Amino acid sequence: LKIGTIADLIRYRISNEKTIERAAEVELCTEFGPFHLIAYRSTVQRDVHFALVKGQIDPEQPTLVRVHIENPIFDMTGSLRSDSHWLLKDVLQQVANAPPGVVVILCNQVDNETLIRQVQNWSEPAMAEAMARPAADNLRTIGLGAQILADVGVRKMRVMSRARKFSALSGFGLEVVDYLS
Repeated sequence: LKIGTIADLIRYRISNEKTIERAAEVELCTEFGPFHLIAYRSTVQRDVHFALVKGQIDPEQPTLVRVHIENPIFDMTGSLRSDSHWLLKDVLQQVANAPPGVVVILCNQVDNETLIRQVQNWSEPAMAEAMARPAADNLRTIGLGAQILADVGVRKMRVMSRARKFSALSGFGLEVVDYLS
C-alpha cells in the first residue's frame, strides 16, 4: 500500500484533470494602467472567473497576489464599511504600483438570496460582515484560485489577505512567502 500526501493527490489530479480552462484573453486598459485580462471557464460548474495580470511573472520571484471572491454589493458600490473585505479598487491600485501582480476574481460564489439578505441586514454590522464572506470559502474555491495562479506562472506569492493556513498548496506548485493584511 503506497502512502501519499494530500499535496501528492492534488499534484496528480491537476496533471490529469484540470477543472479550469482559458476561454479568452485581452489587454485591458484600466484607470490603474494596462492589465492582461484572462477569462477562465470552470469545466465543472461552467462559471467564468478572471485573472488580471500586471507585469511579467517570474516563478522564482514572489508575486503580489489577491484571490478575490466577487461580491456585487461590496464590489459595485465601493462600500466603505469598516467591516467589509478588501475593496477591489484598492487591490488593483496596489498591484498596479508593485508589479508583478495577479488579481484573481472568482465569480458566482454568492447566491442571489445571500445578496438580498446582505441588503436587508445592511444596518446590522455583524450580520453583514458574516454574509460578506461567502460560504464558498472552501476547498473548491481554493482549488480554483490556485489553478488559475499556477496557470499564469505564479509559484511564490505575497498574498493580500489575513494569514491563513492552506493545506497542500504545494500540490499546485504554490508557496506563500508573505501575507499583507
